[in-house]
Amino acid sequence: MQIVFILDILKEIIMEISTKLNISFLIAFNEGCSETKKNWNWNKQRYNFFMKSNEFIYGNCKNNYYNFEEQINNNFNISKNEIIVITNSNIVFDFNLINEVIPLLKKYSYVKPYQLKNLISKNDTINIIKNSHTQNIDDFVFDADMPGITSDDLIITTRERFKKIGGLDEYNIEWDYSLDFFLQKLVELFGPYAMLIRKKIWSLYYPKVDYPSYGSGVNLTPLINKKDQRRGDFF
Repeated sequence: MQIVFILDILKEIIMEISTKLNISFLIAFNEGCSETKKNWNWNKQRYNFFMKSNEFIYGNCKNNYYNFEEQINNNFNISKNEIIVITNSNIVFDFNLINEVIPLLKKYSYVKPYQLKNLISKNDTINIIKNSHTQNIDDFVFDADMPGITSDDLIITTRERFKKIGGLDEYNIEWDYSLDFFLQKLVELFGPYAMLIRKKIWSLYYPKVDYPSYGSGVNLTPLINKKDQRRGDFF
């Protein structure tokens, strides 16, 4: 009983520290997908619980289509805090990862606080969002195997650097290479990035959507063939 009580106190201390951080979460959210809506209704409660005094701004597209780049830029324009976190509404992670890596921003242009993203199955996602949003994601038991893949789904940098780069290129709608170019520019201007190896994040299930256009008349071959030349340190 005493051990449980001590753990509860430690959890409250960690939450108190987290809520005082100067963070703006810029969250891409596709409200046209019913599964994504359900995911975000649950995940939003996690943000409110674990990071309640920080900003988390989601959505914000002027047009009816979902444009990741436009949403992130619009979210940034109305954000106020110094630490900028770029992610999307289906991504679930241990919020303590953010606390761990913020000091690294003094040395690195941006931080990716994980190595692999694990994909959660549809059935496991349904079960997760039925559970309490206060439960640590590491404590969930998954029925299906979750392959780990590389991604840039949780990126941390500073307001000054985001502004200096000019944000994400909105010309190529729904094309992830704009984020790649943004991160490459951060490295070119502000030095190498840092990544925490052996750390992971999770993606709640949502159906893949085929978008009809990626910017009419754009030659995507250079984007596809471009090698990743970002320099980074791994911890």
